[in-house]
Amino acid sequence: MKTLQSLLLISGLFLFLCISSCKEGAVGPAGAAGAAGAAGVAGPKGDPGTANVIYSDWFTPDVWGKETLFTTFVFSYNKAATQITADIIDKGAVLVYGKLNGYTSSLGLKDKVVQLSYTVVANGSTDSWTYIASPGNVRVSFVNSQNIYSSGPANTHQFRYVIIPGGVKAGKLAGVNWSDYEEVKRTFNLQD
Repeated sequence: MKTLQSLLLISGLFLFLCISSCKEGAVGPAGAAGAAGAAGVAGPKGDPGTANVIYSDWFTPDVWGKETLFTTFVFSYNKAATQITADIIDKGAVLVYGKLNGYTSSLGLKDKVVQLSYTVVANGSTDSWTYIASPGNVRVSFVNSQNIYSSGPANTHQFRYVIIPGGVKAGKLAGVNWSDYEEVKRTFNLQD
């Protein structure tokens, strides 16, 4: 029995010496790439972007309301805009653009799109176009410095509003020239 124990002890010692004296060989070549794994889980919803921008069709005021403010006629048209909420007013932006087609062609405004507020100076008087956005409404107003319009501006002028919700980060839109309608149109993919 002692012989068997001695033999096992010598075999174990021999095995230990063989294993401990082994050296690591060089790294072999890389194997072939395996098959692609399954697609990962969809990430969380991102911040709102320009897809959230809302814009109206072009509209033509049919009847202008008239008020007198300090002897000056003020003509206004109210356009219902249910998408304009108090939250939009507080955190977003509402822009209004106009095609001032009621002027003579010599002023170069035919089908030209301008951002309101806008001023037209001609024949010694000034026409001022402005707007006010409030929840549910856009009010376009017109004033002539000489009160030369008794019944309001021509019914050939057209307007549209663009609503930019507050969820759009300023950094994304910092370079947009808001008074250049063509640039705004491209940025937000607006359709005429």
